[in-house]
Amino acid sequence: DALPILKKDYRKSLDVAYKAAQYKSNSLTLIYVLIGNDLDDLGEPKKAIEVFERGIKLKPDAELLHFNLAITYNRLNKPEEARKYLKKELFVNPNHPTSHLALAQLFHQAKYKTPALFAVMRFLVVEPKSRRAASAYRMFSEFMGAGVSQGKSENEINIFVETGGKKDEGDFEAM
Repeated sequence: DALPILKKDYRKSLDVAYKAAQYKSNSLTLIYVLIGNDLDDLGEPKKAIEVFERGIKLKPDAELLHFNLAITYNRLNKPEEARKYLKKELFVNPNHPTSHLALAQLFHQAKYKTPALFAVMRFLVVEPKSRRAASAYRMFSEFMGAGVSQGKSENEINIFVETGGKKDEGDFEAM
């Protein structure tokens, strides 16, 4: 019989994971991830957050706990918290492509133009050849073309540079 999570039977998956969490194991971090994800998928994000945070206390360098906590916060429409945990995940595992892509999207939604550009560029460095890379490249092109328009003649372009933007993620006005 397939694992309950594969059948999207989150309640049964949760029951199995709770039993597994009672034993000492090198897989305990993954069990916490599974429990948190099951709770989130069952519509219990606050309980999921508690589980992810408990797991992080046990193993602070467990990147999947940080990543999944960020996803839960994003689902709760708490982008600042989501960004915080994606950055923590990337500190632990700087080559996790999905975190770079998610961070680029969150930065873009919050109007952090340069950090969004840097995050999508890093994603493309880490994962240059995939279906997601094609989508990320379109995002990159959109970011690069923002504020640029054709001028009156063929050899003329207009570049609009917005000053006074947000600086809590860094001061990138000179870029």
